[in-house]
Order: sequence, then C-alpha cells, then structure tokens
Amino acid sequence: MKDAAYPRHEEHLAFQQVLRRLAQVLVRFRGVETRLACYLFEPVDPERKKWEISWWQAPNFHPRYFVLHMDAEEAVFLERLMEAEEVSWAHVERLPFLQNLIHLERYRSFYWVPVRIADRLLAVLLFVHPGRRYFDAGRRALVETVGDVYALLHQNRMCREALLKTRKRIYQLEDEVRRRLARDLHDGPAQTLSALVMEAQYLHRVVEGQAPEALREALKELERRAYKAMNEIRQVLYILRPLALEQGSLEEALEQLVTRMRQIFPGELEVDVDPDVLQRLNLEQKRHLFYLVAEALNNAIKHANAQTIRVRLHSEGDMAVLEVEDDGLGFDPNTLKELRLTGHYGILNMSERAEILGGHLDLESQPGQGTRIRVRFPLHQVDASLLSASEE
Repeated sequence: MKDAAYPRHEEHLAFQQVLRRLAQVLVRFRGVETRLACYLFEPVDPERKKWEISWWQAPNFHPRYFVLHMDAEEAVFLERLMEAEEVSWAHVERLPFLQNLIHLERYRSFYWVPVRIADRLLAVLLFVHPGRRYFDAGRRALVETVGDVYALLHQNRMCREALLKTRKRIYQLEDEVRRRLARDLHDGPAQTLSALVMEAQYLHRVVEGQAPEALREALKELERRAYKAMNEIRQVLYILRPLALEQGSLEEALEQLVTRMRQIFPGELEVDVDPDVLQRLNLEQKRHLFYLVAEALNNAIKHANAQTIRVRLHSEGDMAVLEVEDDGLGFDPNTLKELRLTGHYGILNMSERAEILGGHLDLESQPGQGTRIRVRFPLHQVDASLLSASEE
C-alpha cells in the first residue's frame, strides 16, 4: 500500500461535501460531535486484487488516496467481509493491510456499505468511528443513503465521460472530413480559379491598347475578383488542413494563421505565445488549440468590428491558459442561446473543445466593451484516452 497520485474526479469533490453534510446531520441527530471517517474502496482489476482507496476524515474530510495490492486469499476474504452484516475487530484483524490502513487503535466501530449499480459491485464504503457500537439503526440508514448518493455521482461522471468521448469522436470525424474536403477543393475549385486568373491576365494583356476602355476595365475587374476568390479558397484550405500543424508545429501553424488573418484584418493583431507551453502539448492538444484560436480570431474579425485583437498563450502552474481579447462591439452573453438557435455555433464549439482538453472556457463581454475569451486546461492530461485521436 502506498500513497497514489489518484485522479481526483469531480465525484470525489462532490462526495466530500456530502460527507460534511452527513457529519452535520449526525451532530444534530445525536447532539454530539462526530469523529467519523470514511474509506472508499474501488476495484481496479477484474480479479479485484488491486484497489484504489480514498479516505476522508471528520471534521474537514480532506481526501487522501492510496493504491492497495493484496494476494488471492486476502481478496477472497475481503469480498466475504463486504457481504457481512456486521464487521468486528476479529474480522479486521485477519487483514493486516486493513489494520495499517485505517489505524485500528483509533476506531472500534465499523460499517460496510456496498455500492452497486445493476447488481454490479462498483465500490465499497467503509465507515469507521472510535466509539463502540456507534452504528445503530439510525446511523446505518444515514450512511447507506450516502452510498446511494455516491452511486449517483459515479453514474453522473460516467455519463459525462461518455459524452466527452462522443464529442471527441465527432471531432475525429470532423478532422477526416476537413482533410477530404481540402483535397477536393485543392484538386477542383482551387485549380479552376487558378486557371481563371491566368486566363483573365492573358486576355487583359491581349486586348491592352486595342479594346474599348469598358472592356479592359471589365477584364481587370474579372481578374481582381478571380484573384480574390482564389485567395479566399486558399484561406479555407489552410483552415481545413494546416500542414504545419499536421507536422506537429503549432507555433508555425499559428504564425501562418496570423499572417493570413492580417491580410483581411486592417487593425492590430498581437500574438504572444510561450514556447515552453508549446513543448508540453501533445499533437491532439495542439490541434484543438489551433482551432480554438482560429475560431476566436474569425469571430472577432467578422463580428466584433475591433481595432485590436490580442492572443496570448501562457501557463499558470500546471495549467495552460489561452486568452483572446478584442476591443470591438462586444455583446450580451445572455444572448448566446439565441445565437445557437439561429445557427451560430462558434462559442459552443470552442466550449466543447475546451472540455475535451479537460478544461473550461470563460467568456467576458458587454455591449460596447469588447470580448475576452479565456480557456484553461491541464498541461498533464489525466485521461489520455480523450486526447489520443491521432494515435488510435
């Protein structure tokens, strides 16, 4: 048994609040201060020889985490112990690792609460207290309710993780569509427009000094529009498939993106990227980050009517922070729902990408006061399965 860098799921943080509430109820229920402690056993492997253990203790219930390994005989006995209605000192003495874990010299009352979902053992809660025969019928009912609450918290996390994996798969498919569409655009409309530009330039040279002024101007305008359309297609191609990003260089991809954005944005565009942060990102994080910046810049340029746009990527401890700020028109954040209903999904897409990165998006804006978007996500991703699109 040893301390573990256990992933502190949101359910454990919520469960801490549940235990604090339980302690308050027990105080009111009996009128005495409780010295309750709770251990959460979660099996890791199918044979249940390895368990992750969380420990909360009154009054603050700050969590501690362990990883527990046991042999086959201990695993079988622990399984039986979990099914027992009463747990006594004699039971616990047969499991030396359990004695060390819960510091038996402090406690005399024990109560197991198996947590099941659809007849599957999800986890086991062990409540302990220094008082003898502490867990009477009333207290047992209370701690069993806590077990039900933990099952709900677990189901909520599983649903959220399933949703994130679904979103991740959607973005994987989106990337595949982007690459296919980029190939089709390059081989089709982009080539056609390129040829049209060259033909317009040729015709303009042929009729130079011979055709009427109106015809020469018409050809010049045709050339200008064709050239503009070709540049727009190239911009779309770059957003669809930034080759520098596919090679792993987010810095180069962002430089190229900013260069292209400056061609259509007459104001000031400032970019400040910490190279140390870039080195700590995996390829999938870089992809999501690139499209977060692209979406934010696109929104600011198209809708904000800004004079200045600032992009900054830096770190705060083990968190990466992306900030995109403009001095444009701003808007009322309460209207975001209405914008989504009318087909404006930019902020929603950015928020989903932030969640896939394991972080969240904050948006600050007021009419006439510009907009500030801030995305924070961990540089060390706990659940790598959510960020491994390119490796699957």
